[in-house]
Amino acid sequence: MEFFDAVHEKFYVDNEDPNELVFYKSICATFNVDFTDFTARFESDEVKAATREEFMLNRSWGVRGYPSILAKIDNVLYPVAHGYAIFEQIKRQLESIKLRA
Repeated sequence: MEFFDAVHEKFYVDNEDPNELVFYKSICATFNVDFTDFTARFESDEVKAATREEFMLNRSWGVRGYPSILAKIDNVLYPVAHGYAIFEQIKRQLESIKLRA
C-alpha cells in the first residue's frame, strides 16, 4: 500500500505521468524494488494486456476518470464518487445507495 500511495502522490500531487517508466524509478528506489525487474514487468506484453483489460472493464462500468468509486450490490453497480470527494460525501452517497438497493 505504501508503494501505491507513493504512485498516487507522484501522479496527483507532482503531476507526473505514470505511463512513463522513469516515473517509477525513484519509487522503486524508496521501497527497495529492483528497477531492472520492475522494468521487465512494466514493459511485458502480459502486464500491458492486463492493464488494457482493466481499463476496458472500468470503461464498461461507466468510469471515465480517476479516482472513481463504485459500489456493487447484488451485481448492480452504483456510482459513489468521481474525482475528489471527502469522506462525508462518500458516506452519504453509500447510505443513499443502500436505501435504494
